[in-house]
Amino acid sequence: SGVMNHSNYRSNNFGFIPERIYLMNERGDVDIPFRFEAGDVYSYLSYRTLQRSIKGLQIELQPDFGDDEDRLHSISIISGTTQSSWTKLHVNEDYTNGLSWLIDDLSFGRWSLNWINNFRDNDINTGTIDRTQNVFSLAGEKRIRLGSEQITMEGEVGQFSGDHDGLNGVASGQNKNDTALF
Repeated sequence: SGVMNHSNYRSNNFGFIPERIYLMNERGDVDIPFRFEAGDVYSYLSYRTLQRSIKGLQIELQPDFGDDEDRLHSISIISGTTQSSWTKLHVNEDYTNGLSWLIDDLSFGRWSLNWINNFRDNDINTGTIDRTQNVFSLAGEKRIRLGSEQITMEGEVGQFSGDHDGLNGVASGQNKNDTALF
């Protein structure tokens, strides 16, 4: 979808302006069911690891490893940039690649192993330098019955490795590591 623009109030660009692009192909009747999305895609791995809109692609595969009929698998691959406009796309400003493996088991609950890599270009206006970040996480949830109540227990552990904007100057945020537990 887009607009045909002839007004400075709407946009600095004139003519046809793409605002939202989205293509999807989903097949559940093949040996490995899949969903392929391209364009404006909402990428979600867990509440704490990744949930953001990207301009890129996302592929989800649902292989049957034959391990147990009460266990389902989902493997997601994402790649894209976080930009507000299709007309001035600067891919290196904020680029994300990721991989996730979700296991949904009737007895043990849902478990997700995730990896995200993000690169952000320097910004001379704010004085930041290039930043590369990697996050590895393991997230899980399990429903249990406690008397007459259904309770969902969830948790996540994550490992950060990379750069942030810095606290005492731009170089103070380089090559950092930390762990988080929820």
